[in-house]
Amino acid sequence: MNRIALSLATALLLLAALSPGFETQAQTVPEFEVVSIKARPAGRGIQLKPWMPTFQCPPNYHCGLTGNRFQEISVSLADLIMDAYKIKRYQIIGLPSWGASGRDLYDLEAKVADDAAPTVDEARLMLQSVLAERFQLRIHHETRELPVYALVVGKNGVKVLPNQSPCRNGRAAARSSAPEYLPWAFFAGVLSINTDRPVIDETGLDGVAYCTADGYSPTLAIALEIERGSSVFTAVVDKWGMKLEPQKAQVDVLVIESVTRPSEN
Repeated sequence: MNRIALSLATALLLLAALSPGFETQAQTVPEFEVVSIKARPAGRGIQLKPWMPTFQCPPNYHCGLTGNRFQEISVSLADLIMDAYKIKRYQIIGLPSWGASGRDLYDLEAKVADDAAPTVDEARLMLQSVLAERFQLRIHHETRELPVYALVVGKNGVKVLPNQSPCRNGRAAARSSAPEYLPWAFFAGVLSINTDRPVIDETGLDGVAYCTADGYSPTLAIALEIERGSSVFTAVVDKWGMKLEPQKAQVDVLVIESVTRPSEN
């Protein structure tokens, strides 16, 4: 497998987007005492951040909430909006090109005063304030009918197995290590990277730590099939025992009215 395929597989495994829905700023919450935002030189290619709805990072990554500190390393505007509002990438409407390219990246570090440890929900609201103040982000919410793909179980049943030991690539978490990172909704959401519309999970699967029948993580199995020339639609049938059905769905979206690159520290 070449370096491009490995990069794709890694990006697939580390993305995240699990739960649509919006948080609001309607309540009084603690504020970050210190916020540092620094532009980060981008490497070659597009970088995609491992977004997790609990602000908890996979091992060896630097992001999320620890005590009274909040940190996001090498993130785009889109990544920060997803974290702040607990939404998926396709729910963000009106992003400027620099906000979603993966090449305008930032390191954000923040600290709450008096060693107060905010909850995850409070940290989201605090991050919303940072976006409003430093990025001059102005938004509103709408419900729009969008074309989607529904991921459904195929006629012969699923070909993925829950509660497995780490898969062949060593990335799929076993139940004893970090199952919260890899519920089935994670794998379903990741398919959107390779499709022209969002993927909505309608399989009913709710286990964790999945591997394919041949021992690969679900995302790596798809990446390998695509590298060999298969479409994502064929790969999903062959490796997951599922299919992608085109549909339309009412989707909550966040519409960006205005935003700028962040102010200097």
